[in-house]
Amino acid sequence: GGQTPEPEKHHPALAAATPMKLVQMEQDSEALKEIDYNYNPFSVSEDQVTDNILAMFDSVGVLDALDIPADVIHAIVLDVKSQYSVDVAFHNFNHVYTVLQMCYLILKGSSFVQKIVSTPVARFALLMSALCHDMNHPGNNNDFEIKSESELAILYNDNSVLENLHCSSMFETLRRHNLHKFMDSNRGEWKDFREIATAAIMSTDMSQHKVLLQKVLGAVKDPSTLGVQDWVAYIVHTADLGNLTLDWDLALMWEDRIFKEFEIQAEREQKMGLDVATYMLNLDEVSRAKIQLGFIDYVLLPWWEAMNKLIPNDLEERLVCLKRSRENYTQVLKALAKKERGEGAGGEG
Repeated sequence: GGQTPEPEKHHPALAAATPMKLVQMEQDSEALKEIDYNYNPFSVSEDQVTDNILAMFDSVGVLDALDIPADVIHAIVLDVKSQYSVDVAFHNFNHVYTVLQMCYLILKGSSFVQKIVSTPVARFALLMSALCHDMNHPGNNNDFEIKSESELAILYNDNSVLENLHCSSMFETLRRHNLHKFMDSNRGEWKDFREIATAAIMSTDMSQHKVLLQKVLGAVKDPSTLGVQDWVAYIVHTADLGNLTLDWDLALMWEDRIFKEFEIQAEREQKMGLDVATYMLNLDEVSRAKIQLGFIDYVLLPWWEAMNKLIPNDLEERLVCLKRSRENYTQVLKALAKKERGEGAGGEG
């Protein structure tokens, strides 16, 4: 054990960390070696996905700092997981896993973000709200809830119906596991956590997107206007809008899944005699590519470009990927137009 003082000499910041914790971090990075932006949760076992999640929480140093026992966080993750339906094509546990993983990688990959989202409670809120941000998702959007005057729409008065559901499911679950007691309410950490996590999940409502974008653009000029709550919300929203910044095959897999959800919703709406949103009808290859291009141009590019200015260039790689996705859709449309004109039947398909 003569080695232990070593790190403390070089890193004053680590002086408070026990040798035990340092060892812990090294073991984690072993478990997390596999993880990168193009990790496909569908290609590994469910247990592996759970292990990755626990390792991510451990790796950002929040569990010890907030007095959360390992068995409690494990039980929470499994409980949260049980509240995602495997029958929902897109908004399932692997979607939120992907969002959590992106939040984690943005935090790990940016010393700038580490400085801002620096407290254990803020980091815990970042990861936990990412994991819980679609809990009990029914596989349709808010519009459907509101048009059908569902129980949820009545309960939440047509305001951010599903986000309210996700958020309240999260806190019901965490309280059931007594997380508020472990997190020691005298230091006010539970209250801070609740505030940050609630704001993050409510910000995933796409009807809030334009307002958020204006705030981000304002903050690019003067970042001091933002509190940690804003940063966490923006990072979760960024990761939630991250599918088209992944490898093309993963992006296409998620595209298939979201259009599957649209299709099912459109069928239900027609059966119920409700209006169907035009973008959910006639989803042939051309329409799909056009919808995706429009989404990139009007939603994703403006957002990711603004965020990449706010978090100086640490999102550059994702932005490059997003532009590549855009180029791919342009090519797809060209090829389909050619096919329609009967050209290039034997040529480039």
